[in-house]
Amino acid sequence: MTQRDDRPQVTIFDNFYQYDFNLAPLKSDTIILAPQSDLIVLRFLYSMNLAPIDYVINKGDTITFSFVNNLPYAGSKIADRNKSLNYEYEQLIAHKNNLQPTPYDIYKQPVIVAKDVNDAMNNYHAVQRDYYDQSRSFLKKKLSALDSSKNIFNKYLGIFNFFQDKYTYEIAELDFEQNKLSEDSLHKIFDANKNAPTNQSYSYFFPFIEKVAEKVIVNHAKVVKYDNGPDVDYRDVYDQVRKWLDINDFYRKHLLYTYLKKIGSLFSTLDLQKYVSDFATLTHDSILVNKIHDEFPSANYYSSSAKDSLYLLDENNNRTSFQTFLASCKGKVVYIDFWASWCVPCREEMKNAAKLRKAFENKSIVFAYFSVDKNKNEWLQASTAEKLNVVQHNYILMNVDASGFLKSINFGAIPRHLVYDKPGNLVYKNATGPGSSEIQRLITYYLVH
Repeated sequence: MTQRDDRPQVTIFDNFYQYDFNLAPLKSDTIILAPQSDLIVLRFLYSMNLAPIDYVINKGDTITFSFVNNLPYAGSKIADRNKSLNYEYEQLIAHKNNLQPTPYDIYKQPVIVAKDVNDAMNNYHAVQRDYYDQSRSFLKKKLSALDSSKNIFNKYLGIFNFFQDKYTYEIAELDFEQNKLSEDSLHKIFDANKNAPTNQSYSYFFPFIEKVAEKVIVNHAKVVKYDNGPDVDYRDVYDQVRKWLDINDFYRKHLLYTYLKKIGSLFSTLDLQKYVSDFATLTHDSILVNKIHDEFPSANYYSSSAKDSLYLLDENNNRTSFQTFLASCKGKVVYIDFWASWCVPCREEMKNAAKLRKAFENKSIVFAYFSVDKNKNEWLQASTAEKLNVVQHNYILMNVDASGFLKSINFGAIPRHLVYDKPGNLVYKNATGPGSSEIQRLITYYLVH
């Protein structure tokens, strides 16, 4: 069955800070990073259905990736590092299963063996139960093979320790999910990590505690009722994790950051600002706070006077007001399209939007696209997919919740379209979409009046 994969192709972890990259297809591409840690972890997602490969890279090294045997092979400028650097690559080649899903791949993504969407949804947990024993055996063999290959790592024991943690906690996660991990064993794992070093690049203990938090906190948190059904109240999850004493401050910080992003995606500007302020005070982590500000433009909106307006942000982080935008369009017809990455009807109209722009090319008209997305990265990805990244006036809105202008036009469901005439008057509050013949007639009329 066909599925969409929005995961980044390359993820780099440096002292648990995560940086995502999508490399240019069929071209050479370069990533330059000034790491904080002595080691960084580069995770390469080379297949939609197969587990990514981890590469543990020494600070100061230069790594070149090329595809060998259909797998990404990392070459270091320091030759004796290549064996340890490509440990997981070599393991896949040795077992001759580099392009076939392993039992663990199927356990993690039951959709691989699903017949259709309904099968994937209805039998997800059944497939995991069926593949639990095989997956656990597969991971135990990986752990045993690692122990047998310890000499490969020689003076790079940090890399050995990373993979040892990885397979150990992947097994623990399997056991926990299938209720095979005793409460006593769980407490021992947490106790062992209470004083774990926090200067490492990354540890698979973190996804393990995310899984535990999901079961013991998220699944028992308050819910919020929406028109399309209830959903988890991640404000309550954040509050509970903040008081969770089983983990140390370092892991708590990164877990809170995970739920802070959920709050940004699902709740109001005021909620996000409240929790960002708490997070900044609690953690004093300017890197994560800045990442939130970058990903969620509404976190940067504080001016009370701006409530009368609407604030726009372009892909280069240039901020402008709606009034300034309109003033710059004086003497031209303006057609505004409110949309979002998650809005199916909006996305379906984008081909018609392109045709409409083409039909009025070189005319005195401005086509502007205002996204109500909360997550900037999701907006950027959708903009690129819909080729709006080449349109001059393409913005994400910063203050949808607080804008007096949007309230004045009874802004609600999207898609929504506005038309302004050349003098700058709002002549249509609910114009038709770009695929209608009516909008072409209206634009033609206002171009000559």
